Amino acid sequence: GETVVLDENGVSCAMNGINAFLEWLQAHKVKVVEIERLVYSRKHHYAGRADITAHVDDSEYPYVIDYKTGKDIYDDVFYQLASYQMALEEEGCKYQGRIAMHFDKFTGAFKAVYLDQLSYSSYERDCGVFLSLVHVNTNHGILKNARYAEWKAKNGK
Repeated sequence: GETVVLDENGVSCAMNGINAFLEWLQAHKVKVVEIERLVYSRKHHYAGRADITAHVDDSEYPYVIDYKTGKDIYDDVFYQLASYQMALEEEGCKYQGRIAMHFDKFTGAFKAVYLDQLSYSSYERDCGVFLSLVHVNTNHGILKNARYAEWKAKNGK
């Protein structure tokens, strides 16, 4: 990530976000299972690092949670968290769902978005989108490397 230098107002805003997060933790009886969990999918050959897995509000299974500090929560977090959950489920673990937590580093606002409770979110669809992106990225890399090798052969490099 980027380094952000905060003035006095920025520190105040950041503290507001941290305090709101701490209030959310207390209000939702969060029990952390793992922090910074390395995930790897043997089936689909990708890896990542889940910020946290935790039980929330006495959930039967933990949630996969990611922290965001940008201007908002963007679409890629749906696919990112789906990929983490999918890789963890390959290991036989069960999860309640996905939560994106947003800490606005400029305003100090905090929100927790339960992705699987949104009408437009679907874990299965988000997994499909992520795997499609992995497929495109992999094949684009293969094509790029092949074209470069061909260019080198033609140009005597």
